[in-house]
Amino acid sequence: ADHEDNVAEDDEENNQREEIWKCDVVPPQIIHGPIVQELTQESAVIVWETDEDSDSTVMYGRTARRYALEETDPALLREHSITLSELEPSTTYNFVVQSTDASGNTVKSKDRTFETLPLPDDIDPTVSIIDPGICEGMVTLSAEVYDNRGVESVEFFLDGESLLTDYSWPYQFELDTAEYENGRHTITANVFDLVGNSGTHDLKVDFDNLKDVSFPQVTILEPSPDKVAVPAGKVTVKAELKDDTGLLHAHLIVDGKNTWEDYANFASHPKQTTVTLEWDATQVPKGLHTLAVEVCDIDTPIAKWGSATRQVDLVSAVPPPTPPHLKVTHEIKRYDNYFAITLIVENDGQQTAENVEIQDFLRGFQPISSVETTPVNATYEASYDAYKREWECRITSNEDIPKMSSRNYVYFAVPALCDSNPPAPNAGYLTGVHYDRDAKGLRIHDWFGASKPKDAWSGGEWKPIADAYDEALNETNYLIVTNPIKLFAFGPTQTSAVNSLLSDMAELARYKKGTLGYVHKHDKNHLRDLIKPKGAWAKELHPEFSEVLKGYLLIVGETEIVPTCYTSGWDYEWSDGTTTNAVWNTDELYASTTGSSYGGWDPELVVGRIVGNDPADLANAIKDQHRRVHRVAGLRLLARSGRQRNRKRSGQDGRNCRRTAEIVEREHAQGRHDKDPLEGLHNRSPEGRCFLQRRRQQGSDIHL
Repeated sequence: ADHEDNVAEDDEENNQREEIWKCDVVPPQIIHGPIVQELTQESAVIVWETDEDSDSTVMYGRTARRYALEETDPALLREHSITLSELEPSTTYNFVVQSTDASGNTVKSKDRTFETLPLPDDIDPTVSIIDPGICEGMVTLSAEVYDNRGVESVEFFLDGESLLTDYSWPYQFELDTAEYENGRHTITANVFDLVGNSGTHDLKVDFDNLKDVSFPQVTILEPSPDKVAVPAGKVTVKAELKDDTGLLHAHLIVDGKNTWEDYANFASHPKQTTVTLEWDATQVPKGLHTLAVEVCDIDTPIAKWGSATRQVDLVSAVPPPTPPHLKVTHEIKRYDNYFAITLIVENDGQQTAENVEIQDFLRGFQPISSVETTPVNATYEASYDAYKREWECRITSNEDIPKMSSRNYVYFAVPALCDSNPPAPNAGYLTGVHYDRDAKGLRIHDWFGASKPKDAWSGGEWKPIADAYDEALNETNYLIVTNPIKLFAFGPTQTSAVNSLLSDMAELARYKKGTLGYVHKHDKNHLRDLIKPKGAWAKELHPEFSEVLKGYLLIVGETEIVPTCYTSGWDYEWSDGTTTNAVWNTDELYASTTGSSYGGWDPELVVGRIVGNDPADLANAIKDQHRRVHRVAGLRLLARSGRQRNRKRSGQDGRNCRRTAEIVEREHAQGRHDKDPLEGLHNRSPEGRCFLQRRRQQGSDIHL
């Protein structure tokens, strides 16, 4: 390229040339401005000067540091001028200027503002003060204003004295009228628009504040009388306070000291109240001390004070009484087939035990809820946990237990046989006692557990409760059976009704010298095995239970609770000429426990069943039996039991049974309730040898 060497090079061998220039890295400086010139309603000229040639840019907008608009001149100058057009009148704009030299170095100014000129305005703004009515205490004063272009400010005056200048909507403020004299006053509001036009409005108002004319009154109620002896410790001071305008706060001073021992604020400013203050005199020397209760009212600007004093003689503190403390002992006695369980609850503390509740847990016993024979000093509520095989009697005392005294609570319980995993009989093996220890409602919860089963009084002597339990079972040939798990399956809403039903069954058993049996399997053969001669339950009861027609079984619940069976081969002729051969939902399976097949068994047990739609229906029927009043509707005799030789159509016993059945059906169809369809079950007579299948129309039914 340079073959004649005309260009001076660093290396002539490879045609290379190198030159170095010093670069400009210093930005231009703004030495004057920026300033705004030629300001109009719609435009403005921004000028500034730099120390070197550079371009011109103005960034602007209505919000600082957020510039939505921009004007630029690329010419490199020292004196810069940019015209901004299409601006809004009476509007404030923020702007910055920026200049960049030929080397790309940039300088930017700080944020500046300007306001465009307003449009010509010869219309005065208007203002109207909203009438606050008669003014008392703090009131809100406000004004409604209007201008065709915009409002600059509103000034408020009271009786010519400036109160406030407000520059933004809403134009209002709070005025404490209590600081001024009562009577007529003038409120003035002056409004100014953007070009200086103004408007004014005067409003006459009345100030009517209650003026405090008396000092607060203080009456010390406690301690009393003067110079009364009080024990060292926490001393309570109670005083009655009154004032004609309202109370602000009160405090307690001892022996004229400047420190407050206690204080109370009254946010609602009552005119009369009773205040309780406390003096901690634990470490105070014994002897006379002066207590002063001081109170101030809400009078402004200077509150009024009132006070009262009381001297007390501080003496050695008396030890506080020990809190209540309850302990429980049990006394268990057998009466024939049931037990009376007495809880002796003793309070050996120095304070009264209030709101006493007791939880007494049992195994093998069904407790009975409150009945007419239980003491009235408490209510008793029985419950059963079918999965734990655990019973509870919850006792709610109707009386407090004073210090150093005791209360006796008595409830009844009937032995309850279980078909699987039967628990060893025990009463009060766990007892919970719950009560309030003081007026503040502090609750105490104590639990007592027995290390071994308790003894029971039975047969004229104290003996292990298991022996007394066996003796009670041996007293009865009357068994009432149900399935608690199936009953509780009605759902949580029926839990209370189920527990009430189980209690009613126990009460019926107590009255009839019977006992309870709880099956936890829905299996008819399983129940039959329990009650047949030498069965697990039968051998626990009186021997008569296994003798023909001397044992009695009452089943509680429909076939969904305790299953029934099906039998055929009856070929029984009724008086109307109809014949019944097969019977569904019969309990013959339980009456005849030693036969070899259906239809060929000799009945041993007199069997009855109580049915109903829900636990409450069953409970009502149980109570009816206990009262010996039965309202049974829609019953019809479908099968009868008796010795097998009596199953002849023409046999005398068959005719007697037919006549008995017709009488029962006819009397109940006619609504006569003086006959008891369970009379045989009550009196253990042969008339109970029949089975009834229900045709329920309404209410609860009983079928034998």
